[in-house]
Order: sequence, then structure tokens, then C-alpha cells
Amino acid sequence: MALGESAKRSTTDIIEELRANAEHRFTPPDMGPEAPLGDIIIHGQDIRRPLGLEREIPESRATAVLDMMANKKGKFARPSGAIADLRFEATDAEWSSGTGPTVSGPAEALIMSMSGRAAALDDLGGDGLSEFRSRF
Repeated sequence: MALGESAKRSTTDIIEELRANAEHRFTPPDMGPEAPLGDIIIHGQDIRRPLGLEREIPESRATAVLDMMANKKGKFARPSGAIADLRFEATDAEWSSGTGPTVSGPAEALIMSMSGRAAALDDLGGDGLSEFRSRF
């Protein structure tokens, strides 16, 4: 469907389509269900952060995305070399990964910064932050 056609759809039609596809369990090959979850969280926060709209991401979802971001499955979503030789620790969830100087902060800020969003860097701390920041 072309963008112009999509823009003309009624709210009712859009809601019906979303409901019809709510149980669809698409996962990209070799990525697992964390990939679409990460996509939704990251792009949702891309919109919310500049607007100042807070969103609490449930810990189980945040840690699932952080696990993906920290392993080779997450390479599609992060700048090359961005997280190498650093340790990341969530301050609001039971999660950590990596070795080296530490970058710490809220899980949401870790997700956003690990995916290349420099705007989240100000929410982070630790002795590895200056190195991490230099990679942006």
C-alpha cells in the first residue's frame, strides 16, 4: 500500500488491522523475538525522548533487549565497535554484560545509547563513559 493510500485509511480500519495481526509472531531469521521487541522499544523512545514523554519499560523486556544488544544478534542495531571492551551495567534492573571500564545507568538509556542514540549518553555514568562517548 502506497503511503498516500495508507494516510487515507480510517482510524477504525487501522485499529482492526492491528488487532488482526496482534498474535503474529514474526521474527527475522537468526534474530529471535527480541529483535522486533528491540525495534519497537528503540523507535518508540526515538519519538518519546524528544517530546519528554516518559515510558516505563518492564524489566523483563528491557533485559531481553539489553541481552540482544550485548551479543552478536544485536550487531544490526548498533554502530560497529560501539560496545567493544566495555562493561555495561543497568542501575534499575538486574543486568550487566561485558568486560572493561564500566558504563552504567538506567536500562532504557543503555538500550538507546548501545543502539547509537547519543542523546541517551547524558543519562549514563561510570569510568567507561568517556571512552563510550568518544565512539559517537
